[in-house]
Amino acid sequence: MCQLSSQTPKHQGFRSYDWRTYDWRSPWSEGNTCKHKRPAQILVVDDNRAEARLLVEVLKELQLPHQSHIAYSGEEAVDYLRQDSHDHPRPDMVLLDLHLPTLGGQEVLRLIKSDPALRAIPVVILTGSSKPEDFHASYASYANCCLQKPINFDELLELLGKISALWLGYGLP
Repeated sequence: MCQLSSQTPKHQGFRSYDWRTYDWRSPWSEGNTCKHKRPAQILVVDDNRAEARLLVEVLKELQLPHQSHIAYSGEEAVDYLRQDSHDHPRPDMVLLDLHLPTLGGQEVLRLIKSDPALRAIPVVILTGSSKPEDFHASYASYANCCLQKPINFDELLELLGKISALWLGYGLP
């Protein structure tokens, strides 16, 4: 299912995937439906308020039934995840930045994946980093996916559409 670009670099045994050539079709996706019977809950965790709002706007642009929630720090994200209530519904997916102050993205990821009540939530790392060690550490901590944030709006739109198809079960347009 995964197709590697011929120019995909190898970093000390680590193969990075070019998300533009990856076949993201989800096995349960047909048409523009979701595996959930309700709008998907997406938690965006990014200390950069502009980038967090941009991710939310791109998700809206996809016109997929969802509700976005934003945490601007690792601490906010952990607090949100520990409150499973009507006001703080359990997310169906977390979009997590790595470089957060105080409680960093790697620590948030480890907390999520070590908690039996939270570990099934897909955590997608969206980072500005291109360092192989960041990708290694994320996958070693059981990130479901680790991708470099595109700087182009259209590429970000395409990427989030593919992530939604894979992790939320939405069909690609």
